[in-house]
Formats: sequence, C-alpha cells, structure tokens
Amino acid sequence: MHTHPPVGRLAVVITAVTAAALGPAACEAAPARRSAPPPPAATGVPPGTATLTIASSENTGLTDLLGVTFHSRHPNIVVDFDYEPRDVYDGKLETMLASKNPPDLVLLNDLGTAPASGAVRSLDDYTRLYGWDAKYPSAELDQWRAADDGRQLGTGHLWAAPAGFSVVGVYYNKDLAAKLGIAPPATRADFDAALAKAKAAG
Repeated sequence: MHTHPPVGRLAVVITAVTAAALGPAACEAAPARRSAPPPPAATGVPPGTATLTIASSENTGLTDLLGVTFHSRHPNIVVDFDYEPRDVYDGKLETMLASKNPPDLVLLNDLGTAPASGAVRSLDDYTRLYGWDAKYPSAELDQWRAADDGRQLGTGHLWAAPAGFSVVGVYYNKDLAAKLGIAPPATRADFDAALAKAKAAG
C-alpha cells in the first residue's frame, strides 16, 4: 500500500532519465485524476512518508541510481520503478493509466491518445513555476505540446518534459582547466563562474 504525498500523484510529466538511453522523444508522465481536479502545481517534497511509483520501458541502471539519489536526499520518499519490455509496455500503457491505481509517473514513448483521454496532466503550471520557457529552446518543449484532443502537435499544452532535461554533458580540456584553477563545478553558479573565468583567459 502506498501513502501518497499531497504533490505526489499529480499526473505530472517529468524528464526522462537520459536522452541517450530513452531517445530524443522519450519523456515521463503521470496519470491525471479524472474524478477530481488535480491539486495545484507545487515544488518541493511534502512531509510524511510516501512511495513514488514510476513505470518505464527502459532500465539503464541510471534510472535506479536516480531513485536512490532522490531517496538519499528525501528519506521520507521511496522511489519504486516497474520496468517492462518496450513492446509489452507500450501495449499496456493506456490500461495502466486508466486503472484505479496508476503509477505516479510513466514513460511516454510518444503522446498517442494520452492528452485526449485525460490520462495525463498538462505541465503548463510547472513550466511557469520552473521557468522552462526561459531555460530551454522552444523546439525542445514543442515536441511534447499538443491540443487537448491530441490532434494538433507542436502547439497547445505541454504534456511531457523532453529527455534533454535530464543529462547535460560538458567536454573540456583538463590541463587547461587546471592551469586556470577551474575544478569540476558542483552547481550551476559554479559552472557559470568557470565559463566566465575561461572566457576571460581567452
């Protein structure tokens, strides 16, 4: 039995674990409550214990690691992954979303009928909360936008966060970085400072 936090079962579409593993069109989403409007969008983790269930057709090992890392930062939340082979997973996704006890988050390999069925929650509120429109190119977001009926793609509500949200890799010359006193950054602010330092040094 799962005890779900107030912001847990929100039918929220989140980032796929990694673009390399899931492909550029992969994303994760969670089912929307049809019997009642979803709770307001919120950031942060609620108090109390809860289990966050995630269904996916991919397991690269990184997905489990992300769950473990999230739990280490938020010990009151347990992340439980359920994996199925791609062909099996895609075939049962609609049934899974329509069940009485759907997962909190699901991987969407494509939008399909999810928007029209009301099975997933739009991420418009989360886009505003996190400022995604300002942080990411519109083309990256637009691939997961669709009208309510799901027929017109590229515009309308945002139903999923693209895989590119998950992992960003940076290649750099270690010798030059060491000469400039630049260490691998731990935060975005550190990264921006390192870029400024490198630019100033030519």
